[in-house]
Amino acid sequence: MIRTILAAALAAAISVPAFAQAPPAPKADLVPVAIQTEKGRIVIALDRGRAPLTTANFLAYVESGKFDGESFYRAMPYGAGGLIQGGIRSDARKLDPPVAHEPASKTGISHKAGTISMANFGPGTARADFFI
Repeated sequence: MIRTILAAALAAAISVPAFAQAPPAPKADLVPVAIQTEKGRIVIALDRGRAPLTTANFLAYVESGKFDGESFYRAMPYGAGGLIQGGIRSDARKLDPPVAHEPASKTGISHKAGTISMANFGPGTARADFFI
């Protein structure tokens, strides 16, 4: 009896293509955010559909006003363009708890030119620092 059930289960597992078993990829749900700087406005798009925890974390800082008055503290040449990094440097009490890690392998979002990413010291340590 067990052998028959096991054989039927194995046959069913083999007959289903592996790609059909994978969950569907999340869809983009872009949230525009304007960052006003001394040099002009930067408009970014946060992908709530594919990175919901990271987006919620960033938006919580925006909506609470904790980013107000902060600055970009790093600008440097990188690749064919550059990199800018900002976040909260004025008061550590403005920092919220770290957000869970959403790796590129899960979100499908690549760290390429023009992409905003949360800076971190390792998985699960991102707070308010970000780079573009």
